[in-house]
Amino acid sequence: MGKYAEGFDYDLFRLLYVRGLLLKPKMKQQSELKQLTLIKLYRMMFDENLSFRSTKVSRPIEEVKKILKDIDYSNIGDLIEYYTSNNGTTFFYDAEMHRSVFYSLGAGNESIDRISVAFFLSLEEIVKIRELKIEAEPTLREFFDEHIPFADDGFGNDFWIELSSGVIKKVYYDDDPPFQLMVAPSFISFCKSLRSSG
Repeated sequence: MGKYAEGFDYDLFRLLYVRGLLLKPKMKQQSELKQLTLIKLYRMMFDENLSFRSTKVSRPIEEVKKILKDIDYSNIGDLIEYYTSNNGTTFFYDAEMHRSVFYSLGAGNESIDRISVAFFLSLEEIVKIRELKIEAEPTLREFFDEHIPFADDGFGNDFWIELSSGVIKKVYYDDDPPFQLMVAPSFISFCKSLRSSG
């Protein structure tokens, strides 16, 4: 494999291409450095057995920040980096993670350990959902000002990242007031903890 740069993981590249995560014509136009960056990003973020499809994009960080506008990016760098090359991810079989990987649940709280995730939002959906939630849930205005949504469980319950800390929370809207549950300490740890539920 002399045509590949040292450190180029051809098997992972092929796996991502087959899953539709890397688009071959686009990859041909990209430098080997960009290919390595994309591959490392996926290795860093998701378990190799997790089945998913991402909408591929190529955006400079400045464009991502402009779309999200008026937020503090200093503690959510991994999320911003994700949206420079992705515009949402759909999991073929709902992904799941366990809060007990990060937090002590205590007796009687086992029912809030397993957390399902259906898809990551597009940037445009992030903006729209945040605006709709501010309008629909005025009592949570302070929460919405300090967080942005990025994923959904398929039942309308969103995952939000806290801007000041990077902590991931899930909001259950069936409760009154909506119930907020911490699920992971950061975006990258949340992504790496996801496993296929299928």
